[in-house]
Amino acid sequence: MKRELVFRALAFAERAHRGQFRKGTELPYLIHPLNAAAILIEAGCEDEVIAAALLHDTLEDTRTTAADLAAEFGPEVTAFVEAVSQSDKSRSWEERKESTVASLRSMNERCLLVEIADKLDNIRTIHRDYITHKERLWNRFKRSMADQCWYYRALLEIFQERLACTPHENLLRDFRQEVEAVFGREEKPIPPSRGRRAEG
Repeated sequence: MKRELVFRALAFAERAHRGQFRKGTELPYLIHPLNAAAILIEAGCEDEVIAAALLHDTLEDTRTTAADLAAEFGPEVTAFVEAVSQSDKSRSWEERKESTVASLRSMNERCLLVEIADKLDNIRTIHRDYITHKERLWNRFKRSMADQCWYYRALLEIFQERLACTPHENLLRDFRQEVEAVFGREEKPIPPSRGRRAEG
């Protein structure tokens, strides 16, 4: 069957995320990995990368283990998912986001594509919801608009370094457009530890 791996990953993700919803909404959570996978399908990515996008939150947000993924999808897809997963969610928001940004600098390019698809769908959702809810939107998040601005600008800076002048430059362009639509333009991201850190 064409894209057999993708369909298996889709079924696995549906079971794993069943009953979960996107933050502050009644949208089934599965919509997010589906959107990330669609971005990569349209970008012409290979099935292993698309499958990883469908599964990218299973280790963080469900009872799924790396052993479960390996048994079902093999070592390559499992390694991709592990690479884009946060290993310690007990750390502060700032520590986790700074770790994510740092990891992007040396991340395998195929894992990087999973990351940008994930973050592109997130910022598209933020943009759409910001149009409707305006400043109330930020009440959904653990940190303020200023901190979210730092994070997305820091991501953009790394994606710019890694994906400019590559076959996937269109993903970079789309991500940049969404970030600028939500946060405007700014030359350099300012880390939250330098004046943008929020409480709580």
